[in-house]
Amino acid sequence: MDFLFQQVSEHGLSRCANQIYHEEKIYYGQLQAHSCEYLAPLSIYGEALFYETKIKGAQIYGRVVLRQNTHVDHLSVYANQMYVHQSNVGEIELSSQQESPVVYLNQSKIKGVLKFSGQSGVVFADRLSEVGQIINGEIKYV
Repeated sequence: MDFLFQQVSEHGLSRCANQIYHEEKIYYGQLQAHSCEYLAPLSIYGEALFYETKIKGAQIYGRVVLRQNTHVDHLSVYANQMYVHQSNVGEIELSSQQESPVVYLNQSKIKGVLKFSGQSGVVFADRLSEVGQIINGEIKYV
């Protein structure tokens, strides 16, 4: 049987430190990643915490925290909250059906589009943060 790509999945609390992944990764549960690089699609069914990590593209079904020089090209999040601290994101789609989603930005930059799907959302940002464009939401500086 021929496979076009490898797919690796992990369950429960997963930790990553100083790793580079070239294959698709799927996590069921929480993920804590520090100084990792995900070059293929990443899917997480649970909460995620990233420190100094590079991600090409991810789908996360749970809350997300990006900290200290984390760089993400494209991020789809299915949750009500997301925290971005001293990090850069290309584009984000935040989907929530139950309540208005919230994104907290602290010294961070979203270069492209931040799109709220389902419910309209709000971005709470400090004056050092930047957002390219917001769809179906508003920004409030704190």
